[in-house]
Amino acid sequence: MDQQKELEQERARRITLEKELEFWLRGAIEKLTPQDLASAVQTQQVETLTYHLLKSRQQVEELKTQISGREKEIALAVENIKSLERELEMKSKAADRLSQDIGKLKQQVDELQRQQEAQQREGSIGLAPPSALVTLTHPEVVRSIASPPKSDKPKTIKDMIQLISRIQRVKLLDAAILLEVKPETVSQWAENLAARGYIEIQGAAEKKTIAATDKLLRVR
Repeated sequence: MDQQKELEQERARRITLEKELEFWLRGAIEKLTPQDLASAVQTQQVETLTYHLLKSRQQVEELKTQISGREKEIALAVENIKSLERELEMKSKAADRLSQDIGKLKQQVDELQRQQEAQQREGSIGLAPPSALVTLTHPEVVRSIASPPKSDKPKTIKDMIQLISRIQRVKLLDAAILLEVKPETVSQWAENLAARGYIEIQGAAEKKTIAATDKLLRVR
């Protein structure tokens, strides 16, 4: 009951205060002259304009900050473009040099092909290649050419063993001339004897040399 009574008293007090405030405002308005009203309106307008001006300035500053950031990004992009252009120019120069090197290499290849064709034409005329002429240096070969042996009996690997046992060291092509067999046959015999430890094959291709080992010399 006491609380309800207090609430009712509070409500009555608020109503009284609101009525007094309304009465005071009406009196104040009635006392204001037209000039005072105009001044109050003008003051309010100025405050409103000032608020909008400050807000506009803030927006302008934010735009300046954004523009500055954009300008930095543009400057960085321009620098990257210049760097890419320099890199592209360097690669273009490198490609030009490579193209020139390829052109020179093609010229060299063409020249080598012409030389090879010329050598093949000379070989077809009957000229012996230098490697074949070099093989005609061993004394046994010279003697066999000066007085070739009169024999129709086909040569075998035993004849090759006898030849190597006698001269101990001979070029493969010289052995083919002495034995009157194909170099391919002598090469097969040599590989067979080398596998059995009777000879050693030194060098490669047309420069192969056959040398007797101690095992072959002991057998002799």
